[in-house]
Amino acid sequence: MSRPPLLTRIPDAIAAVPDYATYARERLDPAIWAYLDGAAGDELSARWNREAWERLRLHGRVLADVAGGDTALTLFGSR
Repeated sequence: MSRPPLLTRIPDAIAAVPDYATYARERLDPAIWAYLDGAAGDELSARWNREAWERLRLHGRVLADVAGGDTALTLFGSR
């Protein structure tokens, strides 16, 4: 079985973490992918893990303009 080459950079098609699953599935041996992607029994812990990740939120922060910034300081009367 011929597999695509390994990633050397993040492809343009990857916009979110779940997009990596598609690339992994295409590149891994099917038995390895089944082990990594599988879960046991009723898959409750796998579902709980996914739900826990989905509850995480990243909060973007806007940076202030620091073009005129100055790192100088005065300490004990000396600059």
